[in-house]
Amino acid sequence: MGEWALENHSRSVVTIQGVRLPADVRDMRMTKAWLVPIYRDSQGNYELVGAGFPWPPTSQWVPARTWDKRQAAVGAAIKPGETITLAFGVTRTSATKPGRSGGPVIVYSAGGSTFTVQKSPSMVLANKC
Repeated sequence: MGEWALENHSRSVVTIQGVRLPADVRDMRMTKAWLVPIYRDSQGNYELVGAGFPWPPTSQWVPARTWDKRQAAVGAAIKPGETITLAFGVTRTSATKPGRSGGPVIVYSAGGSTFTVQKSPSMVLANKC
């Protein structure tokens, strides 16, 4: 599972057009990508859905409350001023080699223009756990 916080600092709605791993990905692939609201408690603390266990999130795990509100990343909108989690599944394509990839490549539109950004850091998916 990969997770990144996406922040819309513009005055326009941002619409996600695509999410993928970069062209130099090795021995892994992306499965599904979602936008998931960030859980915030009454004291302002927050938790992101993503790399934690159990998977998928269960009701005993606090961020599971926001997991039920996830939406497919492609076509989803991020409102001005909103911060949301991009979460996606990854799987190895080799039984013997670790998967390696740079951060996700996100294509989005806002204010009548289309943009492409690659998030960091890179990811390594171990071949043995």
